[in-house]
Amino acid sequence: MIEAAIVDGASSWAVFRRIVLPLSAAPLLTLAVVNMLWVWNELLIALVFLQDDSKRTLMVGITGFQNRYNLDVPVIMSGLTLATLPILAFYLFGQRFFVRGLVSGAVKGE
Repeated sequence: MIEAAIVDGASSWAVFRRIVLPLSAAPLLTLAVVNMLWVWNELLIALVFLQDDSKRTLMVGITGFQNRYNLDVPVIMSGLTLATLPILAFYLFGQRFFVRGLVSGAVKGE
């Protein structure tokens, strides 16, 4: 496709914008989703680098409710429930795209 666009007289920018970028949309979206989930669930980097309590992430705050002698299970579970809400909302928003991607390769009429 790239060679055909070049033969048709497309510039490098047009080839990138009209061929490469649309073909790269699905992998870039997958990379963004995986990276977002990794950052959302990250504990160690936030624990080491964020020293101010007002800037700590939710996962660091949840681990603050457990120590050697005490484990506050109801508070931890409610915090984890709050932590899953954005991921659940993201899934519900993108569910139609997942279904569309799964159904697009199906054979029709047989």
